[in-house]
Amino acid sequence: MAINKVSIEGRLTKTPELNYTQNGKAFCNFSVAVDGYGNSTHFFECVAWNAIASDKVIPNAAKGQKVLVEGELQQRTWQDKTGNKRSAVSINVQDITFLHKDVQTGGR
Repeated sequence: MAINKVSIEGRLTKTPELNYTQNGKAFCNFSVAVDGYGNSTHFFECVAWNAIASDKVIPNAAKGQKVLVEGELQQRTWQDKTGNKRSAVSINVQDITFLHKDVQTGGR
């Protein structure tokens, strides 16, 4: 049995916007800044779908909002315009908790 589960706590780098696929499926992309050791910050790309995106993220999210994101890692691969293979890893959001109502501009 394989386990693919990740949890991160950090701040939204910008206010997410709701988008739709060609089939009408709601989604939103957002990035979470997480403090690392020392003075380092790590940025994690996230995608939320359907009701999590439209009913939970969009009504509550704002730049600087502290969040706890739970989900699974998802890797996608593609070929760019010059024929090079590319890949990216993002978090497919299964749940998001808004930890504080105080929004700090500037992210951290």
